[in-house]
Amino acid sequence: MTLEQLPPGACGRIVSIDVGWGLRRRLEQMGLQLGDLVSVTARAPFRGPLLICTRGTQTALGRGVARRIEVSYVSEAPRTNGGRGV
Repeated sequence: MTLEQLPPGACGRIVSIDVGWGLRRRLEQMGLQLGDLVSVTARAPFRGPLLICTRGTQTALGRGVARRIEVSYVSEAPRTNGGRGV
């Protein structure tokens, strides 16, 4: 399943990132690395970006990029940090 397909409130573990080295480096700077837990906290309407949470940080990520990140479903995201997810 891709990060784009992960339902809001669910938690997944990143298993692969199928992008070039430049975008991979940028994602790593944003805190997205293989093995990290990530949750989708919101989806913008009309095919807009996803709001994701990893390592306690929320980040907006375009759906095209989210489509290239494979995750394995873990569980519903724990409610920490005031109910904002992981």
